Amino acid sequence: MKDNTRFILGIVAFLVLVFVLMLQMPRQFNWSMSFHHDSDQPFGCKLFDQLMEASLPNGYEVSQKTFPMLVREKDSLQEDRSYLVFSTDYSFCSDSLTIAKLFQLARSGDKIFLLCQELSGLLSDSLFIGNLNYNWFSLHNFRTAKDVDTIYWHRELPDTTHRYVVPEVLIPWAFSYEPTRHVVDSTFCQDEDGDTVVQNYIYEDDPEPHPCDTLMSTFVDRWDSEIQNYRKKEAAVLVHYSIGEGDIYVSTMNLIFTNYGMLEGYDRLIFDVMPLIADRPVVRLESYIKTDSMWMNEMSPTRHFLAHPPLKWALRLTVLAIVLFMVFTARRRQRIEPVVEVPKNRQMEFIQLIGTLYHQRHDNADLVSKKYKYFAEEVRRLTGIDITDEADDEHVISALAEKTGLSQGDVKSILLRSRLAAQRSQNMDDRMMCFYIDEMNRMMEKLTK
Repeated sequence: MKDNTRFILGIVAFLVLVFVLMLQMPRQFNWSMSFHHDSDQPFGCKLFDQLMEASLPNGYEVSQKTFPMLVREKDSLQEDRSYLVFSTDYSFCSDSLTIAKLFQLARSGDKIFLLCQELSGLLSDSLFIGNLNYNWFSLHNFRTAKDVDTIYWHRELPDTTHRYVVPEVLIPWAFSYEPTRHVVDSTFCQDEDGDTVVQNYIYEDDPEPHPCDTLMSTFVDRWDSEIQNYRKKEAAVLVHYSIGEGDIYVSTMNLIFTNYGMLEGYDRLIFDVMPLIADRPVVRLESYIKTDSMWMNEMSPTRHFLAHPPLKWALRLTVLAIVLFMVFTARRRQRIEPVVEVPKNRQMEFIQLIGTLYHQRHDNADLVSKKYKYFAEEVRRLTGIDITDEADDEHVISALAEKTGLSQGDVKSILLRSRLAAQRSQNMDDRMMCFYIDEMNRMMEKLTK
């Protein structure tokens, strides 16, 4: 088996091992509030919807329709319905068309159960209640939560069978009743499409036209300016309004009506509350739910481009041009390789040039001096003897005589004459120059044999 095949098999085996280990690792939960029908995360509603569909006697379904759409199909329905609405869209409370259609459905005999993330704006004014935001939900507080709230059921005397102990982080806020400023009447008008919309509201300080019935409440710590300290104050977590022939229920317990609430022992509370709307078919609306990813998409600058057809096509063409540019420039460009010629040997030309210069100048003494330096370097390279050391001439002469086979007299004569000629400052004729060079060459021949 080749080495590269073993390497590939090793990598594949490692990836399979990592995949198996990841399957066996504990599952990481997503604690965002999705309330989605297909979500099996703690704050999803997959298990909740399945149990409601199996438990409610008159039927249960999940729909993506909005209140204006439900009003349009109201005449075609044979019976009244109940609508369970999870709302995490903060614009829901201030949309005049949505609020008008909500009240229109209630007046016609439908029941509406609102599980709101926050109650404010037009809806808060219409129901004459405000918020007591006393404990915003966070995963850190949820993991370290020790304080609990006791929820009291008001339909009968509050005894132990009608009390529910719930961590306070699961009830992020509660209602406070505000009769001093409320809506006495609403003026409705028709828009261009024939839809009923809220035109304005009239505020008074008289008793409210739609009495509020508190069904469930708890006690929260509120600042009392008279005693300059906190004290317990009752706050509603489930209220009821009779609107025309129908009813509106508003609750802050949206985190209870989830998969987590079903699995963590709060199913008794859920099944005690759901009979309020279970006397008819129940429809859970998901059209007013916005998850964190939806909020991020709305804040994305790309959304502005996609909302206008010219900008959308410009963005598409830009992306297409970038992709085409990357495809066509990713290949390696073919270039003609230049023909590189073998460099010519110019040493002989250089030697001829130098020889020509010396011949023109006729500086024979300088030629003998350079020849002597080259001769001394070659002797040192071949024998390790430094002939330029005049203090050790006796040892140098005897060593060269032994290596060259010449007599010591001949070696001494060649060294002394060559040394004197190299140190000579006066010029010499051609015959003398050739004599000194021939003597040094004769000794070099003896050393290289």
